Amino acid sequence: MKNKLFLAVLFIAIFIPTVVAVISYNTSDDVTVVSADLAEAVTVADLDGKEFVFKNDNDEGKAVIAQFQQMIDRSEAIPALPEAIAGDSFYKVTFSVDKLETVYKFYFAADGNDTYLVNSEGEAKRVTASLTEEFLKTNFAQSVYASSHAPTLTLSGDHVVLPVKSGATASSWMYTNASGNFVAAVFESSDEIETYDVEGGLSLVFDNEPDNLAVRVTAKDGTELFNDQYSAIGSLTLNPGDVVSVTIAAKWYEDETRDYYGTMNYAFSASVSAAAEFYPGVKSLEQGGLVSVTALNVKDPSKISVSCDPEVEFEPVWYVDGEYCRTLISFDPDLEPGTYTLTFDYAGTSQQMSLELKDAGFKIRDFTVDDEVYEKAYSPESLTTFKAEFDKIVKESSDERLWRGSFLANPASGLPISAGFGHMFNLTNGQVSFRHSGVDYKGEGDVLAANNGVVVYVGELDYSGKVVVVDHGWGLKTWYSRLSEISVNVGDEVVRGDKLGVTGDTGFTNQVGLHMSMTLWGKYVLPYSTWDDNSEYASAGIPLGIPLYEKES
Repeated sequence: MKNKLFLAVLFIAIFIPTVVAVISYNTSDDVTVVSADLAEAVTVADLDGKEFVFKNDNDEGKAVIAQFQQMIDRSEAIPALPEAIAGDSFYKVTFSVDKLETVYKFYFAADGNDTYLVNSEGEAKRVTASLTEEFLKTNFAQSVYASSHAPTLTLSGDHVVLPVKSGATASSWMYTNASGNFVAAVFESSDEIETYDVEGGLSLVFDNEPDNLAVRVTAKDGTELFNDQYSAIGSLTLNPGDVVSVTIAAKWYEDETRDYYGTMNYAFSASVSAAAEFYPGVKSLEQGGLVSVTALNVKDPSKISVSCDPEVEFEPVWYVDGEYCRTLISFDPDLEPGTYTLTFDYAGTSQQMSLELKDAGFKIRDFTVDDEVYEKAYSPESLTTFKAEFDKIVKESSDERLWRGSFLANPASGLPISAGFGHMFNLTNGQVSFRHSGVDYKGEGDVLAANNGVVVYVGELDYSGKVVVVDHGWGLKTWYSRLSEISVNVGDEVVRGDKLGVTGDTGFTNQVGLHMSMTLWGKYVLPYSTWDDNSEYASAGIPLGIPLYEKES
């Protein structure tokens, strides 16, 4: 009733002869402006993207159109929007007639002061505060007030549950607007009883935590399973296959320090499936190494989140592998040895696992190459070119696991190792240091694929020399550098032991041989644990290669 009275008064005030302006199509610099007297409608899109359409064929529509026109006409030109609001969201107000439209951007402040607009020609103006005061009391000004947003409930990390719309348990949310009084917010709600798939249990998360959260859970036959505060939900045991009815009453109390209060009620059914479980392939690894993690009972791996304490600065990518979801996680060689605790969150459940990172025993050694090699292969230009190619190569990988079993410990046909992964090399030519990114083999011989995969790169760069890159899937690649000859092409499928080329002395090297490295999504990783001569795994009865958890039958 108050809104109708306001609109009637507004309509009379605006359209009395002393106020009415003769407004028509205003044409300037070939820009046609649709103004109030000719507009058939005005469309108001609020800060949340919700649209309100007001037509010029009824009193309410005429009043709203005239209100915005008056704010436009009585605004004061300014050089530019204040920097503090230039990137803020705005009300998009569109006057339209036939196929013509004129768009204005309105930046409203909740207190009615400091309101600005930008017209269709990009000119900024300041709006008289008194003209925005009544607008800010209307329902379609609701999004201006942060406190008008009703809380959102997310169930089991996945489902947004709508509050009850009507009846004895109808939800309500009150907020304070420019009038200084509490008014009812308009929000999305529903009376439909939805059924949600939940995994493991009922996890309820609000973006605005309630003061009181009561939950009642009943079985299909009406038996009450739980009726208490949500803080005690841990006492509720749900088994895979259970279907239960859930009602929730969430309350935010009125408080003199708040500009909101309300009650949100919810009613839905939950179909329970087994909780997610996470298992590492091994429980310890060395600095620079990698580990597999397997997840069970996960329907959507994209919704798994992983954190680690201390941080490892690696974002896992998950893959579906039959009934499992799996990922590989690398641990940088610069990380300190110790215990790392990984936390996996999915569908409202959380699980932790601890991995022991061992000291890899990296050493410091001097490294020298001929000046001619240094100037060509280690110049800023050659390093930049290699990095650019490297970034492109590691960006894509097969979603399928192409490797099988262990990787060749010696892909250089039995040649001796001259330098291992991870050691710090002091380059005497340039007085710089770098961490060795792979394993060097010294001598002449064939170069073999360490495991099954697809050749994704063949080429020659000043830094790497002649190089072949094999993708093994899931972000894992092996690199074979400094070759004298290459025997494969991009797209070739190779199996463990296939010939890729011949060792050489191309690129950044001081000897004839092979530089073999392994990367996981662009991070160099220590390959030793994946090798076929891994005595530690063999003696412990752990499958060689990259161990993957398998559920006991």
